[in-house]
Amino acid sequence: MRRNISVVLFLMMFILIQLFSIPHITNAQDVPSSAEHSKSGPVLEVKTPRIDLGNVEKHSIQNFTVSIRNNGTNDLEWKVVSNQPWLVPGKVESEGEQYLSGKKSRDLPFTAYTAGLPEGEYDGSITIMSNGGTNKVAVFMKIVSLQSIQISPVSIKIRVGQKRSFKAIGIWSDGSRTDITDYEQGQWVVSDHTIGSFLSKRPIFIAKRIGQVEITKVRGDVTSLPASVSVEEFIAEPVLFISPREIDLGAIGPGEQSNGTVSLENVGSKLLAWSIKGPKGWVSAEDVSLSGTIEKSTGYLRCTVISTKTGEKPKNLYSVILKIATLNKTCTFEKKLFPGSYREYFVIESNGGQRHIFLKFDIASEVSRPRLSVDPQRIDLGSIETGKRLLRKIQVTNRGKDVLSWKAELQRNRKYFSGITLKRGRYVSFFNEKIMNKGKYEVPERLRDTVFISGSWFEDRGYPSSNGGYNSLKTTFFGTGLVLFVWQDPNGGIVNVYVDDKPVGTINCRAEQRNRIEVSLVENLGEGPHIVTLICGQGNVVFEGMRVYGEELMRGKDGWIRIFPDLGTTTKETDYVNIMVNTDRLPPGKYSENILFSSNGGNNVIEVAAEVLDRTTSQLIKVHRFTKGTDYLYSTDPGSEKLLSPSAYKNEGVVFSLFRKGTHGTTEFYRWYSPSRNDHFYSYDRNGGGKSLKDYEFEGPIGNIATSRLTETRELYRWYNPETGTHFYSTDLKGEGLTKKGYKYDGIAGYVR
Repeated sequence: MRRNISVVLFLMMFILIQLFSIPHITNAQDVPSSAEHSKSGPVLEVKTPRIDLGNVEKHSIQNFTVSIRNNGTNDLEWKVVSNQPWLVPGKVESEGEQYLSGKKSRDLPFTAYTAGLPEGEYDGSITIMSNGGTNKVAVFMKIVSLQSIQISPVSIKIRVGQKRSFKAIGIWSDGSRTDITDYEQGQWVVSDHTIGSFLSKRPIFIAKRIGQVEITKVRGDVTSLPASVSVEEFIAEPVLFISPREIDLGAIGPGEQSNGTVSLENVGSKLLAWSIKGPKGWVSAEDVSLSGTIEKSTGYLRCTVISTKTGEKPKNLYSVILKIATLNKTCTFEKKLFPGSYREYFVIESNGGQRHIFLKFDIASEVSRPRLSVDPQRIDLGSIETGKRLLRKIQVTNRGKDVLSWKAELQRNRKYFSGITLKRGRYVSFFNEKIMNKGKYEVPERLRDTVFISGSWFEDRGYPSSNGGYNSLKTTFFGTGLVLFVWQDPNGGIVNVYVDDKPVGTINCRAEQRNRIEVSLVENLGEGPHIVTLICGQGNVVFEGMRVYGEELMRGKDGWIRIFPDLGTTTKETDYVNIMVNTDRLPPGKYSENILFSSNGGNNVIEVAAEVLDRTTSQLIKVHRFTKGTDYLYSTDPGSEKLLSPSAYKNEGVVFSLFRKGTHGTTEFYRWYSPSRNDHFYSYDRNGGGKSLKDYEFEGPIGNIATSRLTETRELYRWYNPETGTHFYSTDLKGEGLTKKGYKYDGIAGYVR
């Protein structure tokens, strides 16, 4: 009897304890797991259970974030604990630092410190304890030190005024190699700055005068062996320079093709004549030789490898076609290959030296190999106000038969992917969603300041299409190089390309089947602005967009782009990957990032570009400057037919911004024109501000201007040439050098952005 009473009392005490117990945060053992909470309470979710920091340089720090989310409805409170002294939590810079109300997410900052730690592999963990569960995040890193630096080229000759890019490879204590070319990765040192120097924060050397210099790369206490540069007034003989020397074309399955581009440059003074010698063991499919000459411009070779079934025994033999093409001529070679890895080369013979171009590729079997296909391959987000969020989708399709396993991640600081050097450029798409299936193409609103079309343009899936007739597309850009993306098809036409009114070549858009190609138009230009003109003849031409090199590009903070899901398997269905872009706390500027897709069926790189604007930028109107003789015309409507006619004004690009009507602290900025003087005059005073406007015709306001200094505004100076009676306006206090042509300072016209 006593025993039964004791059991009853014990059960009653246990029930009371369970009823009156209150969850609280003390240590990991006190916190119930997420599974014990209902969705009505707080529920902790950690999105990344494992973080691999990769190689971290000795005596440095590595910042990263851990993303958490409250999947419940009640308030979530948490704290973090690290099990290693080198793994330190940071401060969350927001209100309610340890508090999440409702279903929200937050990034928790952490820093890995390597000071005082020897080289080697390290692992630690972060415990996140909350009233909604406990989660652990494993953190791994390897501490390495830089052993040596190799730079290339090691010896070159160039002429005064020429530019040459240099590259630096860091060799680390674990044997790994990384690209440390950028200025953020160490300093480029020139032995004599009077002979030449590097462009600001870019690995491009420009020769100033005749002489010899040595160039080294310095990072910390490690200095590379010197490269020798000989600057000459002229190089008597032609010298052939090619880039790159090897192209990795990846895996190529039946019916597939892969391509890459090689640039040819003559760094000598005499005319360079070159010709192609086909790869050893390959049979020329047609009696066509490929040759050309280069004087001062750059030439390009497009290399394409195509795999097809032979229909012969043995069954796994493939007919592989190699096409080597210039802008207007193609030579073709064939060879039968079994599935496997290959590294073939062809030779460029020239009077400026012999060069070998290597092509690396895998011939894949149709039976066993999955094939990764992603679309779109490039994403232009356009202009986004800071604080906004955008969602885009990438379509992942398996074009093969076996199961495709794939993974998606951001490039971040990686320089190479699958043996390919990752270049940073800004992608600009000509796509206009609003005019799809409407027949006529119109330039999208976001590009109307930089892209201009004339003639009859149709839309093809939202892109500009010239189907016969002589139509032109002009675009202005600031940068040092430009790549064009264009479609080829059986009815393709010819495109004549002009850069800054100078012909640079033609593009042949004719091919046996529809495919998208990448054409490098120009490189190593000054920073601009530049004008590219594309003139289409007979035949079908469809432009996708372009990639601009040499701009000041920014990389977003951790978490500005999120990928979900970031891995998966695909058989015959199509999967969709969400790309969430968050511009919160991003400073204004142009951003570029690559999303890397790796899989057992090939790899792919998706370019993502965006321009982040501050909230006041939406009140601004970009002003273009047009020139014609001594007349300077400033307009906020560069698409005007008057300005686009062939004999009219030349667009020099955007020079400043005015304000929209109604902006506080601004007034209308008026324009007048004198046909007799061929001069435009501007003033915010409707009567001309005391200037004689005889013979001037009033043309109305072009926007609003500030009459006194506002935040982030600058002076718009006016100059006057008494000999010609013409005016010039600029934000440059020195008048952009026009004082040498007789222009005199004439005061401040107002304040602009």
